[in-house]
Amino acid sequence: MTVLFDTNIILDSMLERATFAKASSDSVQMALEQGFRCLFCASSATDLFYIIRRQTGNRKSAWEKLTLLSYVFEIASVTGEDIMAALAGTMSDFEDAVVSAVAGRYHASYIVTRNVKDFRFSGVPAIIPQEFIRLVSIQSNDDDGLP
Repeated sequence: MTVLFDTNIILDSMLERATFAKASSDSVQMALEQGFRCLFCASSATDLFYIIRRQTGNRKSAWEKLTLLSYVFEIASVTGEDIMAALAGTMSDFEDAVVSAVAGRYHASYIVTRNVKDFRFSGVPAIIPQEFIRLVSIQSNDDDGLP
C-alpha cells in the first residue's frame, strides 16, 4: 500500500506536538512497520524545514530532521501536470490540491492528514491518523481489509 502523509502529520511527529504527536507518530510507525510505501510531497520540504527551524530555533536540527525524513519516506516529486491538475480541480486550497494530485499520480490508497475536510474533493481518500491506525489494524487481522 502507498500512503501519502500530509505536512501536518510529519510536523506533529517530528516536533512532538502535544495534542497530536501520539496519533500522528503511531500512524507513521504503523505504516513503516507494515512495509507500506510512505510518501511526503516534495513541495512540502521547504515548509517542513522552515517550520522545524522556527520551532526548534536551530537550523542544524531542522537540516538533520529533514535528512532523516528523506531516509524514512520517499519524496514524491511534483510535476507540471500535478500543478495543472490542482489548478483545474475543485479543491479550494491550492497546496492541498497539489498534495491530492501527487497522491493520485502515485496511486496512494490514502492521504493521512488532520485536515480531512480540506480534501473532500480529492480523488484519494483523506483520513485522520486514528482512522488510518484502525483500518490498518483491521487489515492486519483480516487479509481482505485495505486495498
